[in-house]
Amino acid sequence: MGYLVAGLLERQKTGAGPVTILSCDNLPANGKTVARIVRRMAQLVSPDLSAWIDTNVTFPSSMVDRIVPAMKPEDVEAFASKTGLTDAATLQTEPFTQWVIEDQFAAGRPEWENAGATLVEDVEPYEETKLRMLNGSHSALAYLGYLAGCKYVHEVMAIPEMCDYADIFMRTEAATSLKLPDGLDIDAYREGLKKRYKNSALQHRTWQIAMDGSQKIPQRLLGTLRHQLETKGPISACSLALAAWMRYVMAVDEQGRDINVQDPLADHLKSLADEAGHDAVAVVLAMLDVKEIFGKDLRSQQSLRLELTKWLQRLLNEGALNTVRYFTECYKSEDSHEQRNHQDLAMQSLGASGPVR
Repeated sequence: MGYLVAGLLERQKTGAGPVTILSCDNLPANGKTVARIVRRMAQLVSPDLSAWIDTNVTFPSSMVDRIVPAMKPEDVEAFASKTGLTDAATLQTEPFTQWVIEDQFAAGRPEWENAGATLVEDVEPYEETKLRMLNGSHSALAYLGYLAGCKYVHEVMAIPEMCDYADIFMRTEAATSLKLPDGLDIDAYREGLKKRYKNSALQHRTWQIAMDGSQKIPQRLLGTLRHQLETKGPISACSLALAAWMRYVMAVDEQGRDINVQDPLADHLKSLADEAGHDAVAVVLAMLDVKEIFGKDLRSQQSLRLELTKWLQRLLNEGALNTVRYFTECYKSEDSHEQRNHQDLAMQSLGASGPVR
């Protein structure tokens, strides 16, 4: 940020004119974040510079979507054997790519739309869609899949019940919590995500996705959860995902082996679970008390506490795979019951009009 402010100060002094600072950092509201910090630092350097930035600099936000697993030494070796070149920055990526940019440029811009970028007035609906649909389901699959013994996401998706769970999570809770971007077919988007997750050439480790859950959960799961609680919508799929995270940060897997939990709060979270004696009720209450993650509002939600406790208890007693199987069976049973109710109401509404044909 110091370099940016120094550069802007030079532009002001030399009359170089307006400029755009476009952030591609992988975090929500990246442009707004850069703008806030640059303006604060500029104010400390020079009030005149701060005023100049307000009228000469724009900070559009952007969103990039492309799954990139962590680089492994064997990736570098494979690339070298195929090309004869050694590149320590070798990365493996999926075919899919998306770049969404706010069209707020101070002095013109390249025609990036000709290369597939989407230029929009506001990137936030796209960010929310990605966070809640892709990142939320990804984290849910990572915790449940890791606990079930799956090393990679495509292995998780090869289990029919896990695939069904991901679909239910996205369709019934994540998607219904969104203000969708104009023109987005959310059903096609959901199907596309499942296809991407099934890509066996992309060796995306569940352990990698599970990293830093205390930092990711507020963005990936709690927005959906709060919306559903506020609107009295379904919360079972989100609750199962959070319960799986709580089970994961206990740092012992279903075979009694240690889990190498990579999280800035890992030690604290494990100590909370240990102090609670791995009792589901006590663990849920202790975890919901971690305000850095859950804020101050969620602990008082009785329906949430009950759902979390129910799923955590099942995870502890029966394991992740059996719990997911139970979840999908319950959903399908409830869905069938609801369909029968709709059919009964339809027949009742016909009354004496004759039989349903």
